[in-house]
Amino acid sequence: MARELLPDTLSVRVKDLLPVHPPQPKGGRPWKEDRLALRGIIFVLKVNITWDSLARLSTRT
Repeated sequence: MARELLPDTLSVRVKDLLPVHPPQPKGGRPWKEDRLALRGIIFVLKVNITWDSLARLSTRT
């Protein structure tokens, strides 16, 4: 079984350190979940790939 990059215990500890998303009265791109963004950052650092490679991996089906 694969090990989770961002365990629940770490996610809870980091949650208080993240900024609150400001309201977007004019619309704009909706926010992604902080947990997903943090998992992407950890993955890039752990696997040592570029951000471009991550984008290509996430579009594969």
